[in-house]
Amino acid sequence: MFLEDLFSKFHIQAHRGASPIHTENTLEAIEYAARKGADSIEIDLHLTDDNQWIVFHDFHLQTGQLTRERKKVPSDFFHIPTLEKTLQLQQSLSSELKENVVLDLEIKSDPRNPSYSRDGQTLAIEIYKIIEEHRLHEHIMLRSFDPMVVATLRKLNKNLILSFLTLKDFDLKKHIHKLSELPINIWAPEACDNLDLEAIALAKHHGLKIIPWTVNTPKEFKHFQSLGVDGLTTDDLTLYSG
Repeated sequence: MFLEDLFSKFHIQAHRGASPIHTENTLEAIEYAARKGADSIEIDLHLTDDNQWIVFHDFHLQTGQLTRERKKVPSDFFHIPTLEKTLQLQQSLSSELKENVVLDLEIKSDPRNPSYSRDGQTLAIEIYKIIEEHRLHEHIMLRSFDPMVVATLRKLNKNLILSFLTLKDFDLKKHIHKLSELPINIWAPEACDNLDLEAIALAKHHGLKIIPWTVNTPKEFKHFQSLGVDGLTTDDLTLYSG
C-alpha cells in the first residue's frame, strides 16, 4: 500500500533536499523541500566510526575521511546534521503538514575502497536497526549503488521500498536478472541518452518503477516524462506543475 500511495501520481523527488535554495543535505534544505510539496526527499547517509549516521554526500571533507570520528570533523562543517536530528524534523513536519514526509535514504558505500566506508552488509544491518527503533517502515525508502546494501536490506525485510542506483554506462539488459534477484522496487538510473524506451519497457516488464536522477531542465523533464518513467529526482521542484 505504501508503494502504491507513493506512485499514485508522477513522483517528484527532491535531490538532497531543496539544494539550489539551501545547502544540500541540511535540515533547512529538507524542510524547504517538504514545504514545497516534494513527494519524497533524497538524502545521503554515512556511518561514522563512532557509530553515528550523518547526512552528507561526499566520502571526504576538506581534511580527512568522513568516516573518521565526528569529533574530528572541522568546525566549519558544523551544519552537517545527524540522522537522528533529521528524523526529528521529519516527524515534526509530518505532524505540522498533516502528511507523510517521506525520506529516501541513500546509503553511501564504496566496495572498491574499504577505507571509505564499512562493508555493505554491515551498513544495511546498522540502518535497519534505526528503521526498527523509530518504526520508519512507511516513512522512508532506501537506495544505494552497492548491491550488497540492497540485498541485505531485502533479506531483513521483504516490505521495504528499495532502489538500486546506476550510472549511465549501466547495461540493463545484461544485469536485469541480477536486479530481479535482489529484488528491488525501483530502478534509479542516471538520466542520460542510454535511458530509452527499450530500457524502460524492460524495467517495467520486470515490475520496476523508474526514477531517473538528476533532471534539472524543462527540456530534460519533458523528455524523460514522455518516455514513461514513474518519477524524477530533481534539484528544481518548480519544474513540475502536475
